[in-house]
Amino acid sequence: MADRKKVADKGNGKVSGAMSDGEKVAKNKNATSTEITDTDGGKQNIAEKNINENKESETLDSALGDETVVTNEDGTTVRISKIKTESGKVIIKKTIVRKVVKPKTEDESKVAASNTEISNKEEVKDKAEIKTDKKEEKSGRGENPAVKVVDAQIEESEDKSGADNEKDSSADSKKKEKKAKEKKERNKKSKESAEENDDSKEESEDKKVADEKEEDFALIEKQKKKLEAQQKKQEEAEAKKAFKEKIKMLKETPFVNVEAGADDGLNDEQVEERELRGMTNKVDNSISKSYLKIFTTNIFTLFNLLNIFLACLIIIFNGQIKNMLFAGIAMINLVIGIIQEIRSKRALDKLSLVSAPSIEAVRNGQVVEISTDDIVIDDIIILKQGSQIPTDCIVVGGECEANESLLTGEQDDIHKGIGDQLMSGSFVQSGKCRARVMAVGEDTYASKLMSEAKKFKKSKSELMRSINWIIRIATIIIFPLGILMFITNMKHATSISGAVTSTVSSVIGMIPEGLVMLTSVALALGIVRLAKKRTLVQDLYSIEALARVDVLCLDKTGTITEGSMQVESVHVYSSKFGSPDDIMANLVNALGKNNATFEACAEYFSSNETYKVSKLMPFSSARKWSGASFSGVGTFIVGAPEFVLKERYSLVERNVNEYAMEGYRVLVLVTTPESLQDGAMDPAKMELVALIVLSDKIRSTASATFEYFEQQGVQLKVISGDNPLTVSKVAERAGMKNAEKYIDASVDLDTPDKIYEAAEKYTVFGRVSPSQKKELVAALKAHGHTVGMTGDGVNDVMALKESDCSIAMASGSDASRNVAQLVLLDSDFSSLPSVVSEGRRVINNIERASSLFLVKTTFSAVLSLLLIIFQFSTYPFEPIQLTLINALFVGVPSFILALEPNDRRVKGNFLSKVFKRALPAGLTVAFAIILVCWMYNDIGFDVSPQISTMSVFITASVSFVVLVQVCMPYTKDKIFMLALLLVAFIFAVSNSFLSEKFSLVSLNSDMVLRLVIIIACILPIMAFMRVEIEAFKALFKETGGFIKREKDKAKNFFNRFDNKK
Repeated sequence: MADRKKVADKGNGKVSGAMSDGEKVAKNKNATSTEITDTDGGKQNIAEKNINENKESETLDSALGDETVVTNEDGTTVRISKIKTESGKVIIKKTIVRKVVKPKTEDESKVAASNTEISNKEEVKDKAEIKTDKKEEKSGRGENPAVKVVDAQIEESEDKSGADNEKDSSADSKKKEKKAKEKKERNKKSKESAEENDDSKEESEDKKVADEKEEDFALIEKQKKKLEAQQKKQEEAEAKKAFKEKIKMLKETPFVNVEAGADDGLNDEQVEERELRGMTNKVDNSISKSYLKIFTTNIFTLFNLLNIFLACLIIIFNGQIKNMLFAGIAMINLVIGIIQEIRSKRALDKLSLVSAPSIEAVRNGQVVEISTDDIVIDDIIILKQGSQIPTDCIVVGGECEANESLLTGEQDDIHKGIGDQLMSGSFVQSGKCRARVMAVGEDTYASKLMSEAKKFKKSKSELMRSINWIIRIATIIIFPLGILMFITNMKHATSISGAVTSTVSSVIGMIPEGLVMLTSVALALGIVRLAKKRTLVQDLYSIEALARVDVLCLDKTGTITEGSMQVESVHVYSSKFGSPDDIMANLVNALGKNNATFEACAEYFSSNETYKVSKLMPFSSARKWSGASFSGVGTFIVGAPEFVLKERYSLVERNVNEYAMEGYRVLVLVTTPESLQDGAMDPAKMELVALIVLSDKIRSTASATFEYFEQQGVQLKVISGDNPLTVSKVAERAGMKNAEKYIDASVDLDTPDKIYEAAEKYTVFGRVSPSQKKELVAALKAHGHTVGMTGDGVNDVMALKESDCSIAMASGSDASRNVAQLVLLDSDFSSLPSVVSEGRRVINNIERASSLFLVKTTFSAVLSLLLIIFQFSTYPFEPIQLTLINALFVGVPSFILALEPNDRRVKGNFLSKVFKRALPAGLTVAFAIILVCWMYNDIGFDVSPQISTMSVFITASVSFVVLVQVCMPYTKDKIFMLALLLVAFIFAVSNSFLSEKFSLVSLNSDMVLRLVIIIACILPIMAFMRVEIEAFKALFKETGGFIKREKDKAKNFFNRFDNKK
């Protein structure tokens, strides 16, 4: 036996071998395959590349004869035996006899793991090669098949014939070479495939690792954010806790005002303390009605819910969409109401008296710019010319001229020096000062004045109240009548669907949904037309109030006058010091056009000469004069005569009084040899030059406007903060009647009773405070007047809010504009007549057309009641039939009539005037239909479709008669409209397609005859009903008067009895 050679794989301890090249011969065309099988029955291919093939071959060759025992380097003993099967296959068994496990070093463990990994990869490759060989074997020609063993190519063949072997040795050699070449190619392909698989596996593993890393990163980020959120929440909680502790400490500590220096201001700690105490200038301008409330109050109304309920009944029991058209009217009305209320809310939300967004303040000894909302108590703020004063404050440095006309109505500028108070909402006309804040936010004068203006005001509309009353009454009777009507319909209807449809028709007829929509649309169209006339309507129903106004209160400035001055004349005393025109022109150029007086002078005086200015003294409301020194010409002073001349005022007193009696304002122009100084100038050294006569510039259209209102029966009242005599003369020059009836409110109107009496007696009210303006408006309303109020200043706000119809000028204050119901965008009082006329047109036409809608409401309610009582039949209408009548004889004409011109002043009660036409017509329809139902009550067969058709003709005829009456007086357009509507109705009932859609059927000759007779009697029946209603009304009135008289008698009797006691 040949020498045994040990074959050991250090990586996994496996013995691998292969036959030597000399022994790999094939005697037959079929080659044998050699396998190495473990004792556990599993097959294991041997192909270790690191083992020398010759050694493997020798070892296996020696083992073929008998059993061989091999000891590996690791001490494991393996028994190898050869077994030959019946099919000629040679199987080599390998049995582990003894396995020695010895501890491995760290390096050996690493090597073993590496080798195991390599072995596993090669095993995968070997399996792939086995599959390839099997495929080739099956697809080959059957000659010399090659058997591939993956780990070791064991090829064994037994040479059965030595002679054949020698003959075929040459051929076998070629085959061997070819086979080796094919094997090499297969190995190459297998290797490439394995490499591709390895690359794919590596890519998959890399992707998996990347996904795991990404998931880990996302998890880390999530944990990080969670920790940050927890940390932030903890910090907020700690800050909130610290804030509460600080607030608690501040509440326990009394607040102490700090009088910081004008150059120092507050420090950061002091500002923070005041902010924590809520002592900032931030004002809550929110209006009480939110968007959510607007939507809920408009959507969730009984009227809308009822329409939705009825529409659902039609869908469930009837299923005909044509009978649901009434729900569209409810939707249109809903949209109009929401849009208008949102517009009103947005206008009110803009209400802000103080409009300055930022201001300069002194803090930490430095000038900084802050928001007006961030101003705190004791802040030092800097006010300059043109600044609006954001808070109530006291001057602590410098001086200025303040205009408080928006607050008090006084047009004159007021001098403010150290220690003087400045009110929020006023303006700095000239100068510069520093002031300490004394009141902020809601505590300021302007905020208190505006507190009432910020409250939501519901319109006091007769029209709205009347419509709401109609809806309320209709709703009260709808539910019981609807239930009883359903019971009645169930007795006569052939199905529950018919009963439900008839009941819905009766209920719809009782709801005046068209009237509500007409009112909303007509008012909305009125708003659009007013917008074209440069008038903004901020309240839908204010148009009605304007149409009913019989007393209109005006403010002098901005209404009668333009708000500017003009020079009327110059009363010259002396020209030796120069021409008054030249002197005044140069004074204006030197001092500047910084007030209304000097603007008027600049417009009137002109000069070709230019004087050289040597010294100036600006105007001061404390001095009431200003002046300038001109080199080579002299020193000139202009101002109020009594303040300039003082004890020498008598020199001009007579002339001044004459002009004052005419409502003019007078300035005196003097010259003096003294040098200009801020103190008192010596009047004795002054010489008169001229008197400058000025007046308020009256609007050119004022006279025509006053004449219009007088013709319309509207009283005019002038309420102003100026001198009553001046206001009276201005009004008189403007053409106002009874302007000589004036009163000084500051002296004579100190009690509510005096205000009540004076409100009706006088025309002009002067020196009126903001609260007195409101009381005067309330007094006029108490006298039974519908009061309109115009204004442009903050001092007018409370009166505007109190009036029935408030009108503001766009050029006025933000407060007056936003609180008013109407705003004249061109600030022109002369446009008011056209606005009033538009309001009257809308309301008069609504009243005229409303009777058309209430005819349906009246006859539906009366007819339902009579059918319940007499039990004749079901309600004889379908919803679609009422829609036809409403569209042709109510809806379309009412909207056309709403555009008709009508400037008659609205008087009287809306309901009484509307029902005067609607009630007789409604009763006529109900009587005629009941008559038809009675005639065909017990004829033995169902004629409800014919009764329904006859009812449609009767209702349409009565509605057309009412429409003809409403259209008086007639015009060509109205006659054309009536003819067109009548033709449209005839076409709708005669056309087969349309008549089917409106559920109309043919009538026999008997029915047609009776229908014609009933229609012919409509006018006499309506006349009879009208007479009966008037008689009933007179009886009711007489009965009420009788009850009142008897009640008074009883009261007087008991009073006398008590007196005797």
